[in-house]
Amino acid sequence: MKKKLLIFAVSVVGLIVGYILLNPVKFGICHNQYSYNGYNGCFDEVKSTIGGIIELFSIVSFIVSIILFFVKEEVIKSWLSFVKWWLPLSAIIVAFSSAEENWMVPYPSIRTMVLFLSLIIFLIASISIVIWKSRKKI
Repeated sequence: MKKKLLIFAVSVVGLIVGYILLNPVKFGICHNQYSYNGYNGCFDEVKSTIGGIIELFSIVSFIVSIILFFVKEEVIKSWLSFVKWWLPLSAIIVAFSSAEENWMVPYPSIRTMVLFLSLIIFLIASISIVIWKSRKKI
């Protein structure tokens, strides 16, 4: 039960930290502010990039943590062993992917697409691990 609550708490803290980093002007942590037509923004791209990554992974972790409340401890251990290598690997891949956006192509940057792909893989793999490990052995 302790691990379940810890996973849930970490995902909630991640949601809060991600929200704060996504809104640096609102929380007074922007060092390079601008104002345009009544909109206040921040030129600090690093904060919003990191905040977006933390926020999105925390949303997925929050969903998975709710599912983990209903499974056995062995399933949680298996999921945690997956998370221990997946999160650093996906963070490295996202960090080294190109952040350039091409105005001629109506798609987001490669970094954004890699981030969403890693999130989808994380969610599908997490749910698959939970289902696979929690099924009853006949």
